[in-house]
Amino acid sequence: VNIIYNGYQKSKSSWVNNSRVKKFKVFQDNKPLCYLILNDVMGGQYFELPESELDPVYKFEIAEVYKGERWNDVAITHIDFQACCLLGESKVFSLEEESKNISKLNEGDFICTIDLKSQITSHVKVNQLYKQNHQVLLEIITPANNIKATKDHLFYIKDYGFISLRELLKKNKLKDYSSLNNKFEVLVWDSLKKEVKYSPISEINTIKGNFITYTILDINDGSNYIANGFITRTY
Repeated sequence: VNIIYNGYQKSKSSWVNNSRVKKFKVFQDNKPLCYLILNDVMGGQYFELPESELDPVYKFEIAEVYKGERWNDVAITHIDFQACCLLGESKVFSLEEESKNISKLNEGDFICTIDLKSQITSHVKVNQLYKQNHQVLLEIITPANNIKATKDHLFYIKDYGFISLRELLKKNKLKDYSSLNNKFEVLVWDSLKKEVKYSPISEINTIKGNFITYTILDINDGSNYIANGFITRTY
């Protein structure tokens, strides 16, 4: 999920008086990729970029603007590049009901969150969901659990805290995801003992196709939740 806050969004007057981007020319590894056309509105706008198994470098070149009423300055308040998604079959844990596929969740549904220090679980309401398409996912396998997620999805890794596998790979200067096998431990939920524990990542597979993936962007209290037994969190 990529989100951009177009214009200078300090206030309504600041936004109106400064120019905003109407169209970006997007480059991937210095090669023209596509045009990104933005609406002339305040708030965040979601957009997607083509998926790549590698880690490309994107460049955004301003091609056209919405003219500001007072100044010619062109402003962007903030851009977040987020691709932390789970395959729709991923089951999100709830305290009272059976776990539900993330693809079946609706805003307003309740799921389980856990305080990682006290290990107290509680119900929280899902405030915001998002779905998008991906062509490359990672299958993460432990002795008792497995899940399919994007390379930027956040898991709780021992000695690192919440981190994506892509960042974990880069931090350790490793070349491929299979090189993470049996070297790191991920935090999981033990449903029998009702507690969290670390479990070794035994295998990571790269899978390609056309997948609809889902993200929980916001819950009303806390940030983490449990999917397929893995401790994960909102972005």
